[in-house]
Amino acid sequence: MKIKLEDFSNYSELKILSEALLKNGDELRLVGGCVRDYLKKESISDIDLACKYLPNKTIHILNEKNIKALPTGIKHGTITAIINGKNFEITTLRIDKNTDGRHAEVEFTDDFLLDAQRRDFTINAMSIDFSGKLYDYFNGKKDLENSEVKFIGDAHTRINEDYLRILRFFRFSCYYANNLDNEGLNACAELKDQLTNLSSERIKNELIKILHCNHRNNLSLVLNEMLKNGILKIIFRQPNDDLSLFKNLLFFEEKLEENSNYLLRFATIIYNQDNWLKIGQHLRFSNQEINYLKAILKSDFIINLEVTQNDLDEIMFDYNRKIIIDNLIFYLVKNKIDDQKIAKFFSLRNLILTRELNKFPLNGNDLLAFKIQPAKIGHLLKIGRRYWIENNYLPNSSQIMEFIKNHIC
Repeated sequence: MKIKLEDFSNYSELKILSEALLKNGDELRLVGGCVRDYLKKESISDIDLACKYLPNKTIHILNEKNIKALPTGIKHGTITAIINGKNFEITTLRIDKNTDGRHAEVEFTDDFLLDAQRRDFTINAMSIDFSGKLYDYFNGKKDLENSEVKFIGDAHTRINEDYLRILRFFRFSCYYANNLDNEGLNACAELKDQLTNLSSERIKNELIKILHCNHRNNLSLVLNEMLKNGILKIIFRQPNDDLSLFKNLLFFEEKLEENSNYLLRFATIIYNQDNWLKIGQHLRFSNQEINYLKAILKSDFIINLEVTQNDLDEIMFDYNRKIIIDNLIFYLVKNKIDDQKIAKFFSLRNLILTRELNKFPLNGNDLLAFKIQPAKIGHLLKIGRRYWIENNYLPNSSQIMEFIKNHIC
């Protein structure tokens, strides 16, 4: 099969790279995800390449051609070439000499087949040379066309090389498969306990990529299998037996004709857990992500469909619009969704997005004149702000201060 490299958006930069390296006798190919996504007619975010030259030689050749090249992962054979502000990772062909399920000790080779054999799935092992020839050693193109995600060779062997491939199997199946390959699924289920050997950061990153998937049927299927096979239990370090809220959210997304962010999806999965906060902390979610989850998973909802204008304004002073809307979505998926509620949601969301708030005329420094404990300032500001809102934003700073003064105990 011949590929038109001109179809790649970064063709002009690729041509510069190829001319620099090919004229020096190397063999350069596009590899991995960019080949898969090109064949799938999907947008390509990153272009990775493989060559036979050792990393230092690749850097030397590129620098001679005034192409900036950085040793970004030189231990594993990867350098990054920068042309016109665009990055291209170029990795020397390699084999895994030793693996322990977490790390690999690599050895460089000049054989593209051996390099392809070390990859995880058939759809990720294809490559294209600069004449446009497609190399497909393991029938990845056929699997891609048939919407199948299969390990290269024996699934157990591939997973024992890198336990993260358990989660990668579910992630790639979510994006590229209609059903889960039985051999791969069985191997993942049998080796799931090995996930405990991985860092929380690596697990979190794969989980987020799964939750970003917008093929809702596939996403539901994948999460069901991860639940059924005990993989969610391993990830969360506690039992999980309920995805009903998550499925309600996917149903609501269909009604909205738009997708939720990964954190809202995650919130619906962990909601019924005994200690959802502990899950977020274990998975090394950032403080910003944890604060979002706290706002969404409050026992008393920030907002509901019957909110008054005054209450909405007060809420909008305390929370950003995105969190308010997501909390409202969460409120809806926890309750029975019908067309009337959906219509109310659209109306209320539009109001939240377009509502312009007046600037509250006081801040915490103004209340220092009362010589009160700093811990009380936030509460008193809210009292004053409520008085201001309920009086149509008319009271000035002096009037609000007088009102607050009368409420100091």
